[in-house]
Parts: sequence; C-alpha cells; structure tokens
Amino acid sequence: MPGCRTLVRDGIEGHLVPADDAARLAEALVALSREPDLVARMGEAARARVLDGFTERDVIESVKQLYRSILAS
Repeated sequence: MPGCRTLVRDGIEGHLVPADDAARLAEALVALSREPDLVARMGEAARARVLDGFTERDVIESVKQLYRSILAS
C-alpha cells in the first residue's frame, strides 16, 4: 500500500505481497505464524527504521522542504 513500499523492505521489516493477491498474503501470514523469532526480529528492525527517518517529525520536515523548494522556483 502507499507509504509501506518505502518503509518495509522485503524480508527485513516484513514481507511484501501484491495488494490484490489474497493467497500470497495468506501464505506470508501462515509462514510468519510459524516463526515467532523472525516476527520479533522484523518488529525490531521496523521500529529502528521508523526511528531512523519515518517519524512524524521527519515527514513534516520533508513536506516543509518540498514546499520551500516549490515556493523558491
């Protein structure tokens, strides 16, 4: 889904599956249900990634920089 494509890296913070493929989503969820340690590692990686550039403050700063560049041109 929009936004998740840049946040989640397949196999690191989660698994990417096509938005319209329920069977692949089900497979990914079943696989994750069998690997709680992997889920924990992905959760830790996702938290670290959010704190390293995806916080609300980061998004606000990015939008402000975009507006500044638009107004300057």
